[in-house]
Amino acid sequence: MTLAAGCGCTSPCGDCATTPRSNHKQTTRATSGRAYGGNATGNAATCHVQVYAAFAPQLDRAYDQGMTAPSYHHLDHTNAHLIARADVFDHPVDQDQLAGFLADDGHELIFAMQGDTVIGFASGVVLRHPDKHPAFFLNEVGVNPPHQRRGIGATLCEKLIALARERGCRGIWLATETDNVPARALYRSLSARETEAVVVYDWDDAMSA
Repeated sequence: MTLAAGCGCTSPCGDCATTPRSNHKQTTRATSGRAYGGNATGNAATCHVQVYAAFAPQLDRAYDQGMTAPSYHHLDHTNAHLIARADVFDHPVDQDQLAGFLADDGHELIFAMQGDTVIGFASGVVLRHPDKHPAFFLNEVGVNPPHQRRGIGATLCEKLIALARERGCRGIWLATETDNVPARALYRSLSARETEAVVVYDWDDAMSA
């Protein structure tokens, strides 16, 4: 369970919501605590609005110039082979872990394809408790660099959120660092509420994974 983080880059990739990583594949990780940073006031608020607007997801004109729009798929046993060699994750797909993911109906993953290549994904898990309605934890979002800033990350999140609601989840959440401007711009573009003063605790190096 790791903190939803940014790639650490300064480029306005728009739908970037990643942990720092050298190849910048834009993978979001999330943790307990309700999402995001705080609401600024006064001049600071004006500044933040301008900064977030600059990073807001935008649809690239390439799709209007002949590039085929990506297709989106809900991961299940019938299409799991399509992600077997995908390079959008932190590590190569482990077949045993993939099988375990598919066997647990609490796990969900939406992936995007351009032709026969997986170019992005969003994953999450249904959270259950004896005294509450199920909630949904949005775990990771990733889009390969050549396909960033085309609204793919936002669309993946929208589809995963819609799926969680269809499953009866009454709360959907994640978290990211307050200085992760690209990730916060993505979530704000999806009308997510921001909550201040979240503190993260972890065991067994969960935040380093």
